[in-house]
Amino acid sequence: MQKVTELEGELQRSERRAQKLYNELEATNEELQSSNRELLASNEEMQSTNEELQSVNEELYTVNNEFQRKNDELNAINNDINNLLKSTQISTIFVDKQLNIRRFTPGIGQQFDLTVSDLGRPLTVFASPFRDVNIEAISREVLRTTKRYDQEVQDSTGDYYLLRMLPYLTETDQVEGVVITFVDINDLVRTRRRLTDMARKYEAIFHTTQEVIAIVRNNSRIEDVNRPLADYTTQQLVGMYLTDLIDDAQGKVQFTEALRQSFDQRRVERLTLTLRPRQGEVTRVEMEFIPIAVKPAAEPARDTVEQAMIIIRDITSLENERLESSQVIQHYEYLLSNSPQIAGLFDTDERLIFLNRRSGLAYQAPHYMNRKIGDMLTPAGLQRYRTAVERLQAGEPLVAVTYPIEELSEETVPLTVVYRPIFSRDRIVLISFEIEQTD
Repeated sequence: MQKVTELEGELQRSERRAQKLYNELEATNEELQSSNRELLASNEEMQSTNEELQSVNEELYTVNNEFQRKNDELNAINNDINNLLKSTQISTIFVDKQLNIRRFTPGIGQQFDLTVSDLGRPLTVFASPFRDVNIEAISREVLRTTKRYDQEVQDSTGDYYLLRMLPYLTETDQVEGVVITFVDINDLVRTRRRLTDMARKYEAIFHTTQEVIAIVRNNSRIEDVNRPLADYTTQQLVGMYLTDLIDDAQGKVQFTEALRQSFDQRRVERLTLTLRPRQGEVTRVEMEFIPIAVKPAAEPARDTVEQAMIIIRDITSLENERLESSQVIQHYEYLLSNSPQIAGLFDTDERLIFLNRRSGLAYQAPHYMNRKIGDMLTPAGLQRYRTAVERLQAGEPLVAVTYPIEELSEETVPLTVVYRPIFSRDRIVLISFEIEQTD
């Protein structure tokens, strides 16, 4: 009985231990389940974080590619700029606000002896090769005003440059320095001097010549004129149409056609017309049309005619003299035609313009007409003739000259020729002659 009681007590203790173990097992199981749930939650969080990291990694990859592309573009642009700076003929220096050198083109060596080691050094420590040009003061003025500065400068060797300074601006228009350029303008200066010299010569000719020179448009509108014409002053002529000064309708048509040819065909045209002045008699003039070609800035390879220069010569007196001379010639031709001797006329160019038809020479009269006396005489005979003319010009009324056969080019017998002067307006215009054959 006691044994049973001990066993029961032992059983109860075992049951309590078992219950306690069961309870502990249950608690442990619950803890394990809780830990498992926490692990699952952590796993989900880690998976989510992993997905986020994957997304960030993809974004970083995209950004890296974009950065690489931008870097390639930046390198290409940098290479383009470097090649541009090397190839350009314009010398350029980039300086910051303190006038320290940031960058320069290779061509700047013509003005400043700079090397790569000079980057960052103040520009002011280098001697300026330009006369009377304070680069530092000008640079600081550009920094202060942010306005462009241009000036033609000459260096110590005599070369000319266009000095240009501009503010160095950022994308936000902040001034971060100055861009200094030197453009070689030697050709421009030489061309300008040549054009200036030509302009002076043109002005001298335009204003000192005795002929009237008018600059006109294709509609004959006068834009400039150097002398009065047809009783109009130069001020009155500017703005007038030259066709309005022409006396007759036919002359207007001829003038318009000559002007059109000058503009369209670029030909030098000549024309004789009559002008009707405001008062007095009509004036006979000779006009010479000269096209003025210019090269448009938009198309320098092609030139156009925008104006014409018309040189106007008053030939009224000349035509009157020609008329008088013609009348004199006709008068003496009539007189000499009736002369019993061989007779004729030489003009002042030593050309035979008339010979009566008397016989006695080696050839008939047409053979000699319009030939110069030098064709009929040897050099010695020609000298005799010219000496005779000089004596007539000195005032002798007549001069007789005997030509031996040796001084005659075509005649077969010696000739004695009597020369007389023929005057018009107190000057010799013709030389008459009569021939006597010498046995």
